[in-house]
Amino acid sequence: MKKLLIVLAAIALVGCAGTRFSEKPPSEFPVSKSAKLNTSKVWPLKMKGTYLQKITATAKGKQQSFSVHLTLDDWMLEAVAFNDMAGRLYNMQWTPDNVYWDGSPYIPSMVKPEYILVDFLLAQLPINQLQSILKGARVVEQGIQGGKTRTVYDDKVLRTINYKNPIGSMWGNVIIDNPGIGYRLDIQTVTQ
Repeated sequence: MKKLLIVLAAIALVGCAGTRFSEKPPSEFPVSKSAKLNTSKVWPLKMKGTYLQKITATAKGKQQSFSVHLTLDDWMLEAVAFNDMAGRLYNMQWTPDNVYWDGSPYIPSMVKPEYILVDFLLAQLPINQLQSILKGARVVEQGIQGGKTRTVYDDKVLRTINYKNPIGSMWGNVIIDNPGIGYRLDIQTVTQ
């Protein structure tokens, strides 16, 4: 028991060494070297509600699973990610005036709020709104049985996004493939 308490205390101390900041968000988020999203035209958000997501991220043959509590309203997106092993992984709040990020040391340094927000916006914005704010890339969408596929590309495919099972203004199952960087996100969403 004493050994377990020492390990838990060490984890708590390490957890204090994460990254935290609050700053004015940039007016553009990078999608690729040549493509960007103009975030000033995202607001007010059309998606609203409180959702719980189970995300399985696969990169370089390794899988990590975590959950995200997602809250959306007209002028705010808040995401709190956690898993059973590390506890809270990050807390992110995005508004037109601020991006707040509090990330644990368990988060790889290449995971940044703007990258999370880019994938969210590419997957969740209505196609006409996405096309109006996307610079340097194009979006094509086609229906498939029980869902749809969205492809974002410039001279190559930047993301392929597959959807199934709509739930309100979100989708119950979303798979985001990023072939350039080599990761895949399998997202299962339920409402709360």
